[in-house]
Amino acid sequence: MNDVLNIIRILAQHELWLENNNNGQRANLQHADLRDANLQHADLQHADLQHANLQHADLQHADLRDANLDFSCFPLWCGSFKIKVDDNILEQLLTHIIRLDISRCSQKNKLLIKKIPICVEQKLKKRHKIY
Repeated sequence: MNDVLNIIRILAQHELWLENNNNGQRANLQHADLRDANLQHADLQHADLQHANLQHADLQHADLRDANLDFSCFPLWCGSFKIKVDDNILEQLLTHIIRLDISRCSQKNKLLIKKIPICVEQKLKKRHKIY
């Protein structure tokens, strides 16, 4: 229960920070256990969610633009529908998709994956200085 109250406090401080309120503070949710959290419509812009466990978190309509999701456990279920993302998050997701082993997938799906340009992965590597 203490963890839940702490996360609620962090999110309230983050909301103030987003409003340029001097009493607010950017959300640092690194390594946070947010499994099963209801974060619908949460404004998590610029939040630090590195290594956060978002498994089964309901992020419908949440705003994750400019949030740092590096090494986090991103939810791949309907709870992640309609999340607002930026280019970085989109490129991270697309990079993971193009790196899947699709050898046993249908030809139709293989052609779909091939439509994702390799430049997406190259941009992400450059942004994160991975050579």
